[in-house]
Amino acid sequence: MMNQKKVLTNIIIIVLVFSIFIFGIICGWRFFPRKVSANTNESLSKPVILPVSFSSIAEATLPAVINIITVKTVVVSAPYMIPDPFKDFFGIIPDEKARRTGMGSGFFITKDGYILTNNHVVSDADSITITLQDGSKYSGKEVKVIGTDPRTDLALLKIDNRKTKFKYLEFGNSDNLKIGDWVIAEGNPFGLNGTLTVGVVSGKGRENLHLSKGAVYQNYIQTDASINPGNSGGPLINIKGEVIGINSAILSMSGGNIGIGFAVPINMAKDIVKQLMKTGKIERGYLGVYPQNLTDELAKAFGLESTNGVLVRDVLKNSPAEVSGLKSGDIIIVYNSKKIKDSNQLSMLVANTKTGKNVDLKIIREGKHKIISVKIGKSDEKSVYSPEIKNLQNKIYDVWGLKYTDAGSKEAKRLGINADKGVFITQIKQYSNTYYGGIKKGDEVLAVDNIPIDLSSKLNTILSKNIKINRPLAFKIKRGDMIIYTAIKPKKW
Repeated sequence: MMNQKKVLTNIIIIVLVFSIFIFGIICGWRFFPRKVSANTNESLSKPVILPVSFSSIAEATLPAVINIITVKTVVVSAPYMIPDPFKDFFGIIPDEKARRTGMGSGFFITKDGYILTNNHVVSDADSITITLQDGSKYSGKEVKVIGTDPRTDLALLKIDNRKTKFKYLEFGNSDNLKIGDWVIAEGNPFGLNGTLTVGVVSGKGRENLHLSKGAVYQNYIQTDASINPGNSGGPLINIKGEVIGINSAILSMSGGNIGIGFAVPINMAKDIVKQLMKTGKIERGYLGVYPQNLTDELAKAFGLESTNGVLVRDVLKNSPAEVSGLKSGDIIIVYNSKKIKDSNQLSMLVANTKTGKNVDLKIIREGKHKIISVKIGKSDEKSVYSPEIKNLQNKIYDVWGLKYTDAGSKEAKRLGINADKGVFITQIKQYSNTYYGGIKKGDEVLAVDNIPIDLSSKLNTILSKNIKINRPLAFKIKRGDMIIYTAIKPKKW
């Protein structure tokens, strides 16, 4: 009898131990993280402790975010509104001026009043009014534009008030961002002060976006945190409260948020801020080539295994590229030990190189690898308006029947074009092939024969090289919100 009780007791103990063991396995499976594998559907390997609320971040950061209201004078060209066939009957109609109000955001980056925002928020502003979260306002001589950089769409302002110590935000490291990281967009959408929206990093390194207002050197952070008109210039913040981007642009058919917003990475802005603080202007490196991305067909034609690299379409006269021996047809695959993916990357690397510095380019020429050393020059964007270029543009007008200018030029402003980048048509020769092709004054040229156009110098090169061809070129045109394709031939020689 005693033996039976002992056996029963042992069975009960074994059952209890086994039950506790099973319960432990279930709890471990349910509550503890497991290692993730790319080939399985397992959960994340590292637990992430998310805040119950973002209120503490908002409380710490929003006081540094400011509202910007601008007033700009724009010129409205009356003849532009008259259909071409009837313009000759109206004579000269004077241009009219109009005042427009704009809004945006910004944020303090120092306690003594330096503010970072977008260039397109404050460009060509007649007056700027800054409002803090506590209602304090600064305008007139109190607000100074220290410097702007349309190429990265950044601007540095300063409130001249020595008595006040402003709350400011710290910079983070945008290079450490990963897709899926939490981010917070702050600003004043539609004039609603102190707005905070939350989302994640949806993508990195976004480039070649056709934006009417935005950076030429593009390496955008994409986020689904709501960004709307008025958010431009505000900070994109990580959950540590650090700035990792400047909210700049949206892609939307309606003009409102649809979950695709873009921010300039803060690491791109850091050097810009230093230069603007020091001199009020930006100095960039200059190579002197017209780059072209490689297509699959071009890569095969050159015997390459991939489309990585940049094809040199042309080399500018007396440029660092020409002096070093670079030639049209060369393919740049490495820039100072960094592998080149496309022309956007090459342009940013050159721009961020200090003038006078020697860099090594690894190129492919006629199937052979070669190293060329180049002394980077100083970028001078005004050089495209030299007498030689003007003569070329006159020839282009005679043959192709159109004139054009870069955004930001006096001619662009006269036409009321407020974009910060792009090439815009300023004149069409009556009864030319371009005239009959449907291109109109004010149109933006996005591409010609699938080659993106961001500077008039690029368009100069393409049209001048194709003056004597007997085939039409495909123009991709933007008119308002419409994209239009048309084929234009030069006149016969």
